Amino acid sequence: RINAKANNHHTASQSLFRPLHSILHRQFAENPYFPRGLNPLIRLKHKYHFTTTHKMTNSHHHHKKVASKQDFDHFRKEALDTSPEWVCEYDKGNMQVLLKSMENSHITRVKARAIFPKITPDTLYSVLIHDEYVRSTDPNMHEWVILEEIDEANDISYYASKLPSIISFFISPRDFLSLRGYGQTGKDEYMIIMRSIEDDRMPPRKKWVRAHIIITGFLIRKHGAGCELIYMSQTDLKGKIPKKVINYSTSKFAPSIVRQFESDALKFREWEKTSMKTKTLPICPAYKGAEKHF
Repeated sequence: RINAKANNHHTASQSLFRPLHSILHRQFAENPYFPRGLNPLIRLKHKYHFTTTHKMTNSHHHHKKVASKQDFDHFRKEALDTSPEWVCEYDKGNMQVLLKSMENSHITRVKARAIFPKITPDTLYSVLIHDEYVRSTDPNMHEWVILEEIDEANDISYYASKLPSIISFFISPRDFLSLRGYGQTGKDEYMIIMRSIEDDRMPPRKKWVRAHIIITGFLIRKHGAGCELIYMSQTDLKGKIPKKVINYSTSKFAPSIVRQFESDALKFREWEKTSMKTKTLPICPAYKGAEKHF
C-alpha cells in the first residue's frame, strides 16, 4: 500500500481523468449488446514533449520534468487553434467537439469547447482542483493519491479507476501516473496540463492497465459574465481496444461529460459555503513575475 497522503490543495487529477472513465462507464452501461469502447482521446503514437527543468529526489532518484511557461503557451496555442485541421464533429448550443488527425497517429486528438454563461473562470477552476468536492462528484474513482508535491502547483499523482461489474467482464480498469502543472496563467485565465511519467514508487499493478497520457489539459478563460472551457486530450488507454470503437465514442459522449462539469460548477459555491472549505488559487509558478500583465 502506498504510504502517501492526498494533497489537500492540488487535486486536478480526478477531474482530468473523469472524462476518460465516464465515457468508459457510459458506453458499456448504455449498450447491452456490445461494449462500444472508450474515450476517443486515445492511442496516439505521436508524442507530446514538455520542455523541462530537471529536479532530483534523493530518496527515489527519478527526474521530475516540471512544465514550463513554454509548455503552457504551447497548450494554449493548440487549444485556441481554429485551423481547418480541426474537424467539427458536434456543434450544438454552447458546445463544440472537434477532432484532429495527427501525423503518424492511429487516433485523433480531441478538443471540446464550451461556454458557461453563469460560471466564472475561478469557480470552474476551483471545481477541477478541489479534492473533496471532486471526490463527491467522481463516480469512477477507485483510488487517488499524491505521491509527491513538487511545489505549490506541480505534483505527481496516481489515479485508479473503477468499473461496474458488468463492464469488468469485457475490459480491465485503467490507472494513471502523471505529472501535473496548474495555476493562474493570465487575467481571468487558468490552466491545467498533465502527462504520464514513470516512478518506481508506483509500478504497474495487477488488475489495472496503465494508460499513457500524451497530453491532457484544460484552458479556462473569461467569456462575458461567464467563462469558456477548452478541454483537450490525447491518451493511449493501451490494451486491445479497436480504433473504430475509440473514434466512434468521441463526439457522442464528450458533450455530456463537459455538461457535467457545468452542472458541478453551478453547485460548487453553495457546497463551498456549507463545507467551509475554501482553497486559494495560486499564480502558476511558470508565470510568476508576469502578474502585472494579467
